[in-house]
Parts: sequence; structure tokens; C-alpha cells
Amino acid sequence: MKIRIMAVTAVVGLAVAAGSFAAVRGTTVAPSPRVAVPVPSLRAAIPVPLTHMGVPAADLVVLKGFYSAALGYQFYRLDADGNTKGQEGFTVPKHMSLVITDVTWWTREIPKGMSQELWLAAAEDGAPLFTDSVVAPVNGRAASSQHLTTGFVVAAGRRLYLRWGSGFESEIWPEAILYGYLVG
Repeated sequence: MKIRIMAVTAVVGLAVAAGSFAAVRGTTVAPSPRVAVPVPSLRAAIPVPLTHMGVPAADLVVLKGFYSAALGYQFYRLDADGNTKGQEGFTVPKHMSLVITDVTWWTREIPKGMSQELWLAAAEDGAPLFTDSVVAPVNGRAASSQHLTTGFVVAAGRRLYLRWGSGFESEIWPEAILYGYLVG
């Protein structure tokens, strides 16, 4: 098979070819002076890096919880440098869902042998999507890191809310980091 193209001009997603070419078994096909030949878009030609979960790296989400007296407990999305993105707490974007796959949290000023529970919900007074508890092995600190087999889903437009409880009085809020990814 012999192909000869005389000229090619690229035009946003199209290549215009002019000329003639010889096809199989000596037959000659003379195309019109301009033939539109589709060219794949540049975006389709550039592979998107995927994580081990098959999710684009840009869709990974790390949320860090912060407490303030004015706003309560808010989760903020962290960028690759560990800085918060935006001034408002994280809300799951429209037409997307957030799958939380890992929850790490810790607490301070907890007496030895006492327990503390953590609840995560998608509404301020909603049912918990995730619960966990820790017992302090020594005075002062307790921590938990949960790697969830299937994770849990937070719907578009929702925020995550943290609540906690213990068998002792404390004004110290637990700290939490959530890991997951967006799908949509």
C-alpha cells in the first residue's frame, strides 16, 4: 500500500488533506481537493495520571479539620503543599460525590483509661456516616487511624460535620484528617 499526501493543514480538531494516493492493487482514488480527516483532540492524546484506585490524581482530597469559636469545626481541603484551599470550609462540588477512604484523628488532654468517641455526619444534626472511639493508654493523648475497606460517600453540596463525646469534661476538640477522592 502506497500513500502520498501532498499537503496537510491542521485546523482545530481537523486535518485537511489534498492530493491523490494509490490504494491496494493499483487502484487509484482521487479525492476531492479538500478532504476533512478527523484528528483526535490533544486532551485525549495526553494520558491523565491515575492513582492505584483508578482515580485522576487531581481528584484526591485531603481534608483537615479546624475548630474556631466563631465557625465551629470546619474541614478545609489541603493542597499538595499542605496549605488550606480557600477561606470557607470544604463543600462537595456540584455533580460530584466525595468518597472518604481513611480517617485519622487524635485527641489531647484525655485521662488514662478514658474513652473518647468521634462521629462524622453530612448534616449538622444528621445521622453519623462514620464513628470511632479511642481509649487513652497514657494521660494526655489518644489517636486512631482507620483505613476503610469501602469508604463512605458524601453527596454533592454537603459538608462534613464532626461531633465528639467522652466520659469526662473537656473543651479540647479532637483533630482529624480525612482522605478520599471525588467521583462524578
